[in-house]
Amino acid sequence: RSQIVTADEDDTWAVVGGRLVRLRTAVDATFGLRVAAQGSGRLVGDPLHRPQASAALGLAVVVVRPPGGGPPRAVAFETATGLTRWQRRLGLTPAGPVAVRATGWAVADEDGTVFAGGDGAGMAASAFD
Repeated sequence: RSQIVTADEDDTWAVVGGRLVRLRTAVDATFGLRVAAQGSGRLVGDPLHRPQASAALGLAVVVVRPPGGGPPRAVAFETATGLTRWQRRLGLTPAGPVAVRATGWAVADEDGTVFAGGDGAGMAASAFD
């Protein structure tokens, strides 16, 4: 899967084959106008949603499925350099069933993070008995 993230007159960022790549237009004496990749890019994963970019902030965000699987993540990068400004995991992958009690619920993500809801009474260690 591929996706154009940002493009201007002669500079384009794209996710191609799971890699964030900077593409530039160039004039070649033999081939004329062509698009050339600047380096091999950085592995980010397969695009899942429409990207968002802000020229005023010099920032673009792509939502990708990481290489090797796992939950999707949003990756923000600087459009001038390609450096990652931040990245966040989206959603969760439950490690087991949701524990439900009269006062609320709790579920553990596969990375060990516990999410809980309700009034919180009695939701501490006993939630996963």
